[in-house]
Amino acid sequence: MWEGEEGDVLQESTTGHQDDIINLEQRVSLYSYEDYIHEFLDEKSEDELYNEDSRIEADSQVLEGGEYEVGNMLRKPTLSIRFHLPKEDKRTIDLNCLEDTMYLYSHQYKSRVFLPAQVSKKKPKLEWDENSSALRVTLDVATNSAVLNF
Repeated sequence: MWEGEEGDVLQESTTGHQDDIINLEQRVSLYSYEDYIHEFLDEKSEDELYNEDSRIEADSQVLEGGEYEVGNMLRKPTLSIRFHLPKEDKRTIDLNCLEDTMYLYSHQYKSRVFLPAQVSKKKPKLEWDENSSALRVTLDVATNSAVLNF
C-alpha cells in the first residue's frame, strides 16, 4: 500500500485577492496537518476495516485448478474463488487481493478469503454468472509458492 507524504496532500489557497496571491505568507492550507495524520498515518488495516463493516458475509469457496498438459501434468496452477452474491449488481463489486488474502466488497456483501498459496500479481480472470449471481475469480499461483494442499 502506498503511503503519502505531507507534501503530497497539503494544498494552498488564497482568498482571491491579488495582494494574497503575491504575498505567499498570507496563504492558508485547506488540508490541516491533523487531516494528513488521520488519513495517512492512522489508517486502519484491511482486517480492521473488514471486521467493522456491517455488510452481509458472502458465501465463498476456494477451488484448485490450472492448465494441464497431455498426461495430466499440471502446467500452470491456479486458484479459483467462487463468491455467491444473491441479488447483487456486478457493477458494485470491488476486489482487493493481497499476498495471502482476498477481500470482496459490494453494495450488500463482504467476504474475506485466506488463500492457501501465494498468488501472482497478474490481473485475475473474472467471470460473472447472471443466473446464479456468482462471481468466479481465477488467479495464477505464484511460481515461488508452496504446493497447494486442499
